[in-house]
Amino acid sequence: MRYRFLKEHRGELGPIRKACKTLRVSKSGFYEYLHRRKSNAQIEREALEGFVADAFEEHRHRYGYRRINRELRKSGITVSDKRVLNVMRKLGLRGKGATRKWRPQRQYQPGDPRLNLVEQVFTVPERNKLWVGDITYIPTDEGWLYLATVIDAWSRKIVGWSMSSRITEDLAIDAVNQAVGRENLFLIT
Repeated sequence: MRYRFLKEHRGELGPIRKACKTLRVSKSGFYEYLHRRKSNAQIEREALEGFVADAFEEHRHRYGYRRINRELRKSGITVSDKRVLNVMRKLGLRGKGATRKWRPQRQYQPGDPRLNLVEQVFTVPERNKLWVGDITYIPTDEGWLYLATVIDAWSRKIVGWSMSSRITEDLAIDAVNQAVGRENLFLIT
C-alpha cells in the first residue's frame, strides 16, 4: 500500500530516500516493488475485469452481477457471484433496474364484487355457505402449471379444482363450475 502510494506520488514527495524514510519503507524494497512482475492472481483479476466489462457492454448495461456471472459461465469462466459483484463495484458498473409502473388500486364502491365480505372469519355454521379459493404455482420440467382450487370453509374439503399451463380467468371459472357441479348447486348470474 505504501509502495503504491509512493509510486503514484513519486515526484511530489521530493527525493526517494527522504520519501521512503517518511513513509517508513526501505528504498531497496521500493525499487523491488517497481520491477516486480504481476502475480498470476493479479493477471487473473485484470482479465476477469475485462470479461465482466465486455459482458456488461454487450448487454447494454442492463445485466446485474448474477446475470453477468451466468453469461461468464456460458463462456467457460467459473467464478462466484460475490467476485463478479466486487469487480463490478470496483469498475463502477451498475445494471439498469426494471422500470415497473405501479397503479394505485381503485377505491371500492358499495356493491362492488371485490368487497371482502368474509373479513377473515372462516367459522361457518353449515356446509356450502362459504367457499374460498386459491391459485398455486407448480414447477414442472416443461414449465409452470397453475392450480386453482375452491374449498368449502365448513369442512375444509376441496370441492372444485382446475389446472392449466396459463393463468387466466377461465382457470378460476372452471374451478368454481366444477364445485357447483359436484355439490349439486346452481349459480344465480
